[in-house]
Amino acid sequence: MIPEPPDAGPPPICVVGDVKDCSTGLKGVCEAGKTTCVESGELIAGWSPCVGVTVSSAEVCDGLDNDCDGLSDEGGLCSTPPLVTCPPDRTVNANSSVALLTTATDAEGDNFTCEWDVASRPATSAGNFSSPTNCHQTNYFADVVGTHNVRFTATDSNGQKSTCATTITVLPVGDLWIELTWDRNNDMDLHLLHPSAGNSHSPIAWTPLNGPYDCFFAEKTPAWDAPGTADDPSLDRDDEVFTGPENIRINSPVVGQKYTIGVHNYAYNAAPSAVNATVKVYCAGNLVATKTRPFTDLGDMWVVGTIEYRGNDCAFTADGYNMFVVPFSAL
Repeated sequence: MIPEPPDAGPPPICVVGDVKDCSTGLKGVCEAGKTTCVESGELIAGWSPCVGVTVSSAEVCDGLDNDCDGLSDEGGLCSTPPLVTCPPDRTVNANSSVALLTTATDAEGDNFTCEWDVASRPATSAGNFSSPTNCHQTNYFADVVGTHNVRFTATDSNGQKSTCATTITVLPVGDLWIELTWDRNNDMDLHLLHPSAGNSHSPIAWTPLNGPYDCFFAEKTPAWDAPGTADDPSLDRDDEVFTGPENIRINSPVVGQKYTIGVHNYAYNAAPSAVNATVKVYCAGNLVATKTRPFTDLGDMWVVGTIEYRGNDCAFTADGYNMFVVPFSAL
């Protein structure tokens, strides 16, 4: 009788080093894994625990369950942002209220909010929006000369945003435009003297006692020189509370005539903080001078300089003299 060979045991489960796909038992992209055939002792091979191929990550719009919570693209990640339109670019005169009409819609019907803001504008501007969160219309106060870039943004309930923009170009009015702004809420006053006003370094020149030769808040449209109003000054805006602007314009200044510009700290509401006032002078639409000075005393009067109209341009001569002038209410 031929003896039977010894029992070789069951066939091996796997060949050491083999790799195959497996399930980790997790959800989403975390389910897929790999297992490797390894020796488990006594020359017996077996499969290792299933190791995930992809780890959990923040959800993105890709049709997958990236955060392994059993949901794909949740939270409106694949929604489209609102559709917005802005009004065309505008060109307006300074101190204008500009109506801005907009549209905002959302294809998925998501709720959305709207907001207007300023992307860029002159540093001296304090223009604001009448309804900054209205989705259909707002008014922007185009206060000072320069380029104002404003933006309209709609944001839906999923955080998706769309933005459009409008450029508002703000122009000076007339052949002589003088603009005053300041950096703290206060009552600053802009003045313009006629050559017949006398000595601009005398306090009386800057008071109502000087008659019609000083254009300021108490004499906003005095009659100067030729009949009619073309060569007369006009204080178009007087700000007693905020940061300006105030402006004085002459549509057709007299050629060769020198006008003197002054700024008065009429009511020092910002005390004891310094108030920095800035004067810009425009002639025939062009900026010819920018002057800035701090004010720290009630009644302080700054003689900024003289401006001579020469037909197509102007000559500005800085002065810089300062003195005390009693506020008009105390006279």
